[in-house]
Amino acid sequence: MSPNPSFGSGIPEDDDSERQPPLPPAAPGLPDLSSWGKTAPAPASIPDEHVFEPGDDIGNRADRPDPNQQPRPRRGGRGGRGGGDRRGNYQGPPRGNFQQGGQGGGGYQGGGDRRGGGFRERRPHIPGPPPPPTDLPGNPLVVPRPDHTVSRKNIDANAVQVLYRLHRSGHTAYLVGGGVRDLLLGLKPKDFDVGTDASPQQVKRLFPNCMIIGRRFKLCHVRSGYQIVEVATFRGKGTALEVDESKADHGQTPLDENVFGTAQEDALRRDFTINGLFYDIGTFALIDYVGGLEDLKNKLLRTIGDPAERFREDPVRMVRAVKFAARLGFTFEENTRAAFEACKGAISAANPSRMLEEWYRLLNRGFAEKSIALMRETGLLAQLLPSLDGEDAAASRRWLAALDGFEENFRPLPNALALAGLFGPRIEKALALEGTQAEEALHGVWASLEEDLKRLQVSRKDRGILMRMLLSQWHFAAEPDAKFAARGHFPAAVDFFELAGRAMGKDLASLPAWRKLEAEVPRQRVEQEMLPGDEGGEPRRRRRRRRSRGGSRGGQGEAGAKTMAAGASAGPDLEQGPPPGATEALYEADKEDGPGWMSEETPA
Repeated sequence: MSPNPSFGSGIPEDDDSERQPPLPPAAPGLPDLSSWGKTAPAPASIPDEHVFEPGDDIGNRADRPDPNQQPRPRRGGRGGRGGGDRRGNYQGPPRGNFQQGGQGGGGYQGGGDRRGGGFRERRPHIPGPPPPPTDLPGNPLVVPRPDHTVSRKNIDANAVQVLYRLHRSGHTAYLVGGGVRDLLLGLKPKDFDVGTDASPQQVKRLFPNCMIIGRRFKLCHVRSGYQIVEVATFRGKGTALEVDESKADHGQTPLDENVFGTAQEDALRRDFTINGLFYDIGTFALIDYVGGLEDLKNKLLRTIGDPAERFREDPVRMVRAVKFAARLGFTFEENTRAAFEACKGAISAANPSRMLEEWYRLLNRGFAEKSIALMRETGLLAQLLPSLDGEDAAASRRWLAALDGFEENFRPLPNALALAGLFGPRIEKALALEGTQAEEALHGVWASLEEDLKRLQVSRKDRGILMRMLLSQWHFAAEPDAKFAARGHFPAAVDFFELAGRAMGKDLASLPAWRKLEAEVPRQRVEQEMLPGDEGGEPRRRRRRRRSRGGSRGGQGEAGAKTMAAGASAGPDLEQGPPPGATEALYEADKEDGPGWMSEETPA
């Protein structure tokens, strides 16, 4: 076998000594390396049939010792950070013994160092909880990690990443709002919000997947797939703005909200004490500026500041108070309860879109019966829906209890089904009838419901679904029908059939057969297209966008020129259809020229 050309033995001894730096003296107990490469004879030729074993010398290298006389380094794999070559040979100055050096040379992926040790798994150092801060302004109550139950493993991973990136960038980062409250109560939060002292522009620079939203106060939405983590800069105390009363936001006191502040000022701006708790990701401590921990312990719902003033600033807070009391089983603090009587008249001027959103949260989260009972008790129901407040309270409780009885995995309930449970006592009278009388009575009930639905500003889509699921109830008196099951609103109609049966105590023996049809029969129409005013149950067709007549397609002969000339007078809004005379012009042009091709008369 020919010697390895890259390690030939023709290098003079003096050249080798000049090229290689002198080795330091060996440590006590270690072999001397000074004679390596000078006295070792060249290895003999190796037969072709020899099977190489790990550690065998390869090639004719004069700078290697005799394997039988000198200890050899342990052969490693692919050389990496350990200072070894691909064959694991130690090339650096000797540190420790040779066996350790050989292990260090073989650590390509394991990160073995020059002193040996081979593969060492590098785990991040996780220190224990640092001491809680003691120099916060305002002297808040600070609860260290061993004394509370909030754990990072119960916080969404995306929210934890946002918190840590802000913290490691030198910013204050707190988990704020209802997420801390629910974690302390042992509930699963529906979302996690982050508060920080970083401005929205600074948050945007830290997170490329961030979008700044908001008109009065800028918020940052950090997106991770379909999930959004809301990051808000700490807000300061806003001052009242001088604006035209006619342009005020539905009874809400206009404040200058683009005022950044401290964590303490942000806590004092929040609505209720149980929502003013902060969790510090840097120290794992709870920070309480407003006494929320004590109210959580006593199950009290208390506003931050003067209740009457806070309710007048934003009347929707009264409905939010009802929602939290019903969902958590809390009772109103004495001053907060007294403020309902003084401020309930302002609720009728609240923002309709926000009010509708709160209505749905009261109805479709599993605590509708308690919520409507508190709305009736505080006088808010009489202000918002006087017709509903005068109906039978016992019948209302039955329908709302049936609404709360739906399966947990079915929540939040569809909006149309939630509205059906709210107006159930009015619908019950029509459902008690049979045959054509029931159908006529349902039409009359729908006419009376429309006024209340418009008062709540329910969307046209939800009104359409509610109308069709209500007017189709007479189908369930017959045998299960696959033709009826193929309609787009059929799932909503079956849900209402089950809801009415539970509330009225009716026989639901046919429900499994209808549910089976719901799973088996494909539906050709979708609920979004079932709108009021559609005839015969047919879906409304979506209007096709008109194709542009300019560009490379141009006109087709003189016919295209006349059509474009007629359409030019219609202005830029082509979705409104052709202008008067455009269709006649096209028809006349087709008669004269036929389909035609691009001609000289056609303008470029």
